[in-house]
Parts: sequence; C-alpha cells; structure tokens
Amino acid sequence: HTTPDFRELVGNIFGPIAIGLGVLYSYKLNVTKEEFKKIVFLIVLPCISVLAFTLIRNPDFSDYKFELGANFATAGGFGSNQVSTVLGLGMFLTFIFWINKWSLFKNRNYTVVLMLLFAIQGLLTFSRGGMIGAFVGIIAISWVYGKVGAKEKIQYAVPKIGNFLVLSAFVVVSSFFVANELTGGILELRYKGETNATLRGTQEKDLNVLTTNRYDIFMSDVELWQDYFILGVGVGGSKMMRSFEYGNFGDGGVAAHVELSRLLAEHGFLGLIYFLLILYLGSKVYFEKGDPLYKAAKLAMYVLALYTTFHAATRTFVTPLLISLSTLTIIEKAPSKNKPSKFITS
Repeated sequence: HTTPDFRELVGNIFGPIAIGLGVLYSYKLNVTKEEFKKIVFLIVLPCISVLAFTLIRNPDFSDYKFELGANFATAGGFGSNQVSTVLGLGMFLTFIFWINKWSLFKNRNYTVVLMLLFAIQGLLTFSRGGMIGAFVGIIAISWVYGKVGAKEKIQYAVPKIGNFLVLSAFVVVSSFFVANELTGGILELRYKGETNATLRGTQEKDLNVLTTNRYDIFMSDVELWQDYFILGVGVGGSKMMRSFEYGNFGDGGVAAHVELSRLLAEHGFLGLIYFLLILYLGSKVYFEKGDPLYKAAKLAMYVLALYTTFHAATRTFVTPLLISLSTLTIIEKAPSKNKPSKFITS
C-alpha cells in the first residue's frame, strides 16, 4: 500500500501552503513597532497556556522513572517534539521581551522566572529540538547585536551583549541543573546522545543515533529524490515509498522529520525551488536596514523557524507563523492617527 490517506496529504501539504499564504499576507506589510510588540505578546500567551497545562499534568517526580527517550508524561500526554517546540518558542520570545525591556510583566524579574519555567519544562520533555531551537534564536539575536556599530548602538539603545549573556548563561545552566537533578542524571545522558543500547555497548554512537534516526530518514528521502528527481513521489508519499522500496522502517513507514528532504522526495525539483525561495526570504531580512532591535527579532524568528524544519518538519504552526512575521516591515508609527495601519484594518 503506497497511497497516503487524506490525513497524510493534509499533514504534509498544509505546512508549505500555510507558509505561502502567510508570506503573501505579511510580505512588505507595514506594522508599527508597538503593533509588532503586541503580535509577539499574543504569541507568548498560548505558549504560557501550554506551559501551564504541562506543569499541571506533570507526574510525581519522587516515584517517576525517567528513560532515555521522548517523555510524553512531562509533555502533557501529547507529542514531546511538538510540545518542546512550543515551550522553546515561549522561552525564546520571553527572552526577546526581557533583553529589549519590552513590557511583558510590570516586574522584569517575572519574565526571567517565566524563561526558567519554559526552559525546565522543555528540558523535561526529553525532546531536544525545541530547547536547542530556543538557544539558536538567542544566539541569532546576540550575533546581530554584536554586529551593530557604535553609533547605531547609541541611536537605538541596543543592549550590550555582556549585560545579558551572564543572565542568559545563568538561565541555561540553572534550568539544566534543576531538570537534570529531577531526572536523576538521565537528562544529561539524553543530551549526550546516549541510548540504552549505547550504554550497554551494543550500539555505536553515530550521527544517526544522535539525531534519533533522522539522518537515515533524511538519506532515504534523498534516495527517493534521486529516483524521482523532477516531480518527486507526491504529497505524503515518501513515508509509504520509503517502506515499500527500501524496507528501512517497517511496514508502516516513518514520516520525514526534515522538511528539506521531504520537499525533495515528495515534490522533486519543484521542492528544491520552494526551499530556495524560503532561503531568499531570509536573505531579505538579513540585508534590510532599520532599527537593529526589530531586525534582530525578525532574523532570529526566521532562523528559529528554519531550524525547526530540520527536526519537526512543518508539523507545527511555528515555522509558517515565524517566517511570515519575519517578512513584516516595521515602521515607526502609523501614517495618520485617523487612518490605522493595514494590519489593524485587516
């Protein structure tokens, strides 16, 4: 059976379509700085809801046994990869509010506490992609701030990297220490890429083990692309074809976790063009001028969105949403008090 059902079709095509529709709406759309802050604030709120739900559903750690695999119990019973992605997004966005001194809470210390909670709970899911994504976003912001010239730093009140790297390091180290203690040291082994088999010495730790089989899935998609170079195997077909032609992952097949390889396998050369267009959008953000605080936020959103496609494909709405937001044009204020911006009227 190599024909995907309706859910497979929707699950695989909805992400790219959502990116396209989002970019069509947001590209060169003018929003004021205050509107942009409100948009980011509205994204943080559902992340907090996910955090609260997972905290309430946490097991009793005193008698809970952690294992070297994705943890559904600390993800509220849902997919740990997706939940970790949302928690990592929440951590990243709260960092933006904290570093730019935007108002999330009246007391900025609460923002740091929220960052810690996002980080600890995200680490406890044992799904590494979401937490690494948050760090990737933070590094992207730090990199942009580091490239800002002395004159611009004064003009736009760009935070000094040294002033927030210490606290950032504290959040990372302390959250990992707390989570590792709660898991009895299992978390550290998880982030080292250990499995029960590697600890027993029956399996060698290689790139495929470190990526939880993502490397083998990626390479099998590349094989499919070589066989169906122009148009690919069709939407949702890589999962079935992978199992049918190569027999690598059992009769049910395994879905692609890397959006690039899925695009190549299922859409062929057209999938490659689509991915290159996404990279082009990122280059536009990188080379744009203007307030470095907002450029850093948008570029970091884009980088996080792109990174997410390499561990969760486009199974969550994180990638379409963040790529769309990265294409917004930030202006100082609306053209007229009597004429609200296009974003508001839309």
